[in-house]
Amino acid sequence: MNKNRLYYFALAAGIVFWLTSGCTTSERTSVEVNPLDTNQSLSAQDGLIYGLPQTQLSFTIHAIREERIPGPYHQYGEKLLGLTGIPHEKEVAWRMAHIDVREARKLDYQHLYVVKPRGKFGVDWSKFSRNGWIMPFDGSRPSEGTTDFYPEMGLGEQVLFTDLSVKRFVGKETRTVYEKVWRDSLYASVPVEKTQTIEKSTAQKAQEAASFIFMIREKRFELISGMGDYYPEGKAMESALAEMKRLEQKYLSLFKGRTFTDTLTYSVHITPDDEHLQEPVMLFRFSPKQGVLEAGRDQGGPVWLDITLRDNPGQLKNWVSKEADAGDTSRFFYRLPVETTLKLKYGERVIARKYLDLPQYGPVLQIPVEFLNRSRFIYYPEKE
Repeated sequence: MNKNRLYYFALAAGIVFWLTSGCTTSERTSVEVNPLDTNQSLSAQDGLIYGLPQTQLSFTIHAIREERIPGPYHQYGEKLLGLTGIPHEKEVAWRMAHIDVREARKLDYQHLYVVKPRGKFGVDWSKFSRNGWIMPFDGSRPSEGTTDFYPEMGLGEQVLFTDLSVKRFVGKETRTVYEKVWRDSLYASVPVEKTQTIEKSTAQKAQEAASFIFMIREKRFELISGMGDYYPEGKAMESALAEMKRLEQKYLSLFKGRTFTDTLTYSVHITPDDEHLQEPVMLFRFSPKQGVLEAGRDQGGPVWLDITLRDNPGQLKNWVSKEADAGDTSRFFYRLPVETTLKLKYGERVIARKYLDLPQYGPVLQIPVEFLNRSRFIYYPEKE
């Protein structure tokens, strides 16, 4: 049992003690506490207004996207280099890395109360807020957290392969053409040699790139075996081998393609209520090919939030308030949190689990004003 729950049960035991000990409320601590009619304008003119807390849950999903782009010479990888498993089309794969679950206390606007004092006194709201029983009302209206999703973002049309060969992409070709020449009162065909610049085919470029890879491997073998004309030592050898490996991998990517990995973050916010205890709620969908999607989409598998109570709210209420007089308007309303278990399920697999105390599922109880007075929650200003 954590410290917060020990605190709440200590508070409950104190309340029962005050109720059963027959203590009467002092005249100067006489107050009236009633639920606020939310149909009326919210104003603190007639008294102090406070509300009971509830917990909003924020789920931050970290999804890893791996995008494989085929190389410009992918169709020649097996023939020229013996490579297998080469992607011939763009491939995108997603996986969920981890999910963070965070909680934030918010005011429950369904449980607002007005404190009408009889006489001069003040309330130390900081103690209430610090202990999480109640929250002072600041006049603001409730706001729901937004769900942060955005469309899939890819690599676009950027140039991914720039070093395609160590040789020129164009070559010279000499052809013999026949031109008609006026000769002896007649036209005669005369052979003429012409040289023109032509672009190499993709197959020729791939062949040159493959030859360069084999040349790097050959020179590397000569270097480490001592068969070359020059034999570096120490850091020079290490740097030379590292540079050869970098060049080899760079040119291999022309056949194998390149893989880009990034992490995208999404967030979902939800305030659990009684409906979420009846059946799980779908937070979002996940697709290995499309990533994290909104719950309303048709693609992907659903990720469910399953909430179960570890305590019985009815039993807690009976244990604490069996002696309380529900008709007594001089009691402060507060709420006892209930231990809950949160599970995130993707299919049948549990991908996240967390234990939290959620006040919105707890019973609403009442604290005698005398207890608050003795605990220094209520104080009285000096007489002028």
